[in-house]
Amino acid sequence: MGPSRRLDSWKAIAAHLKRDESTVRRWQKEGLPVHRHLHTKKASVYAYPSEIDLWWKEGRARLESVEAVTVSSRRRLAWSLVGLIVLAAGAGWMVYADRLFGRPATSEIASIAVLPLDNLSGDPQQDYFADGITEALITELGRIKTLRVISRTSVMAYKGRKKPLAQVARELNVDALVEGVVVREGGRVRVTAQLIRMQPERLLWSNHYEREISSILALQSDLARSIAVEIRAKLTPREQALLANARAVDPEGYEAYLKGRYHWNKASAPGLLKARESYEDAIRKDPAFAPAYAGLADTYAWSYRWAVGSLPSPRETFDKARSAALKALELDDTLAEAHAVLAYIKEAHDWDWAGAEDQYRRAIELNPSHAGVRHLYALYLAIPRRFDEALDQIRRAEQLDPHSRPIKRALGIVYFWSGQFDRAIEQWQLTLELEPDFPLTHYHLALAYTQKGMYVEAIDAHRKSIASSGATPRALALLAHAHGKAGQHSEALKILAQLNERAKDEYVSGYDMAIAYLGLANNEEALRRLEKAFEARDQELPSVNRAPFWWDPLHSDPRFQDLLRRLRLPA
Repeated sequence: MGPSRRLDSWKAIAAHLKRDESTVRRWQKEGLPVHRHLHTKKASVYAYPSEIDLWWKEGRARLESVEAVTVSSRRRLAWSLVGLIVLAAGAGWMVYADRLFGRPATSEIASIAVLPLDNLSGDPQQDYFADGITEALITELGRIKTLRVISRTSVMAYKGRKKPLAQVARELNVDALVEGVVVREGGRVRVTAQLIRMQPERLLWSNHYEREISSILALQSDLARSIAVEIRAKLTPREQALLANARAVDPEGYEAYLKGRYHWNKASAPGLLKARESYEDAIRKDPAFAPAYAGLADTYAWSYRWAVGSLPSPRETFDKARSAALKALELDDTLAEAHAVLAYIKEAHDWDWAGAEDQYRRAIELNPSHAGVRHLYALYLAIPRRFDEALDQIRRAEQLDPHSRPIKRALGIVYFWSGQFDRAIEQWQLTLELEPDFPLTHYHLALAYTQKGMYVEAIDAHRKSIASSGATPRALALLAHAHGKAGQHSEALKILAQLNERAKDEYVSGYDMAIAYLGLANNEEALRRLEKAFEARDQELPSVNRAPFWWDPLHSDPRFQDLLRRLRLPA
């Protein structure tokens, strides 16, 4: 039996430890932490946790040996000792054989994926807690510069799936995998994890960690350090300090924070609103918890991009985002997520280009494996039209998050902004093959079709976008542009009338409206809308430099050139 059996091995061990009720009652009377596992439909299984953990920890060679344990209480201890001796000897032989036959050393592990930790609390409603611990461990390991750590989005694709580990490692292109379980009981949490090297496939290490929930950050740091030591990762003094930086947390506040992460990761307008509520709850319960402020800043900064309705002006919304981000950094300057959201605020609203780049670089320095930061940095680099660097960053993001649809879509966006419309279309069509209804991909396809003069295809793609993602002001404005370019002026004007009506109750981007009016060749109204976008600090306005082909009809107008000057765009 190899590690590809996942956690079935130690579960099988537990299945053989069928304790009678009197033994369990005696253990409980003695104060021992007895767990009740329901691994089969036929019987309830009782086991003293250290027995399971010990067999699993020592089971580096052949877990079949300990499966010889029977229900006979008089033979159980003898078999256990024999099994452990055999396992220890087997583990020693495997280490010696590695050296004798020149097998790859553990130090050659340069990439790793943390698979979704299984929730063994017996309550499916606790899945968010196990998912949160998984994400936190990914973040902790991502601080190590010499290690490529696969992002949450890609590993969560394997949640609940029983693919062979070798196949998972190939699909993620990693040298090793971490898997394990989370058990939450009252105010305590127990994480048991194992590290498996894939070439050759071998269980390298396993251990368990148990803490009060208030010490959950210390648990995560200890687990990350143990893995780093096992793979012999070279840690700089700064990385060692980052992994040792763990404070106590309020249990209820931390639980609210994990719920915020759960809702945020849904990547939807309703999810963002629920995430905001959870982060605010976490801050009320633990005002010194920096990640909750960083999460809250994210929810405000991305409100317009995710089409959250009933928002105040961009200035007011971004002020709230900035306040939360700065508070997070005041509490913990090593938080990559806080630097990343501050970078986005400086880019999208403050138009502080040098400050934005400094913050993106700082976030990448703190967590080189954060695919989301590299994704955002790539889009930033398109503003000064540094497309080679942008492509390098988005491809690195794809290596870190190979199953991420947004990153695959963003690769097409960089192609589009650089004027490579055919490559952009090819990339977005590939994204749709992977997920036919992926939000916004039809919208981006429509933009490329419009630039190629394929107006029928563009209008069709816009309609598909609206069907899958909703009639957001941006989607309607760009549909109006396509209708205008196709000569269907009455259709374009109908949409513009709708947008002007909606603008009475919600913010409608002046940048988007300017593009809509350009479709009708109404340059005067387009310039007026751009000026309104400038006054509102519209986060889309810097894209006049990303995609200058939109604005060809205005380039010779001194008013447009003055707008570019006032934007202080980077060279």
